[in-house]
Amino acid sequence: MSYETFSCYSKYLFSLYPINTYMKLYFYQKALFFHIFFILLAAEKAKKR
Repeated sequence: MSYETFSCYSKYLFSLYPINTYMKLYFYQKALFFHIFFILLAAEKAKKR
């Protein structure tokens, strides 16, 4: 799942469910951490080849 797809998906979810600002910030932090982890994982796979 690419970054663009994930961000669009999360925006879509937030439009579906009106969550308060605190929860939105919490989920965005989690998403950001996930992206950093995902990019690092992809870099590691590229190194091994």
